[in-house]
Amino acid sequence: MLSKQIVVVAAVVASVTAQTTTSTTSSDTAAPTEVTDCHAHGESELFCFDADNEEWELTSSGFTVDNLPKAFEGCHMHDEEL
Repeated sequence: MLSKQIVVVAAVVASVTAQTTTSTTSSDTAAPTEVTDCHAHGESELFCFDADNEEWELTSSGFTVDNLPKAFEGCHMHDEEL
């Protein structure tokens, strides 16, 4: 089963260079190159949707509910993490 976690390591936020994303994936599903509609579940869990409307959790992002960008683009793999 695919673990849908995005670990923010390096990415482009709203066309501005900023902290970036990485996520853990499996061979079942292609990794997204961008995620949108980023939002919070409660006070500390952060999520975004890929183009297939699959929800991905942001982990180790440094972002909070107050400063979470609406989207990340330019997502790519680092070994087994997105």
